[in-house]
Amino acid sequence: LCSGTTNLIASTGTFSDGSGNTNYLENSNCSWLIAPPGASQVSINFTSFNTEITNDVVTIKNINIIKTISSIGVKSNPDSS
Repeated sequence: LCSGTTNLIASTGTFSDGSGNTNYLENSNCSWLIAPPGASQVSINFTSFNTEITNDVVTIKNINIIKTISSIGVKSNPDSS
């Protein structure tokens, strides 16, 4: 299962928390840094997504401008933590 930050540098690919068909671990804190060399933009397409609305947060950020692009889940302001 995931832990810490995983660096993704390929120009295409997939990523997951590694739990497969089982539930992810409680209190998981997973991060993926998507930074293909020479890329000026990155697109993310979720083909499967399953979270607990009362407990989970997924946040997509642009670290170059330190801005939250999207946040899905229970926190109303993910930057406040």
